[in-house]
Amino acid sequence: MLILKYAVKTQETEELEERLRQLTLAHQVELAPEVKEPVLVEGRITFTGRQKINEHLDELARELYFWQYCNCAPVDA
Repeated sequence: MLILKYAVKTQETEELEERLRQLTLAHQVELAPEVKEPVLVEGRITFTGRQKINEHLDELARELYFWQYCNCAPVDA
């Protein structure tokens, strides 16, 4: 599960939340006054800041795209 943490809800954090919803990924949002910029936690990995979070979400979107359109049927030899 992905956890998005931020201190104050802003347009930036709303955009990140919307991306998580669009990707239909299991996630939760936590208000965390101690963080200075948005943080995305996935297991033991942490992505800090809008750019790093968006880069990770882009990678997840690519993985989901290929997973959904994978032709995994066996090939007759």
